[in-house]
Amino acid sequence: MVRGFLTAGIPDELCVSTEGAEEFLEIRASRRKPDWTPPRTVKYRDTFYRLEDSSMGSAPRPYRYRLRRLSAGVMSRTVLVYTPEQEPVVSKK
Repeated sequence: MVRGFLTAGIPDELCVSTEGAEEFLEIRASRRKPDWTPPRTVKYRDTFYRLEDSSMGSAPRPYRYRLRRLSAGVMSRTVLVYTPEQEPVVSKK
């Protein structure tokens, strides 16, 4: 319980990276995101991503979500819309 209290005010960290022609977005969060299980489709701003992996890292942002950028026009039954409560911290690999 104390851990959740200490990390509640920490904004998500977004890390953009490329591997060859592929672009990835890693979201590092202080709290678990409900329903974020691979291979869900996630929309952030005007871009769609496929949630490829979720894992545990270290504090203060132990929840890690790795998303692969999708090409335009990708259809999915359900799309998770990522709208962070606080402005995320952005870093680049």
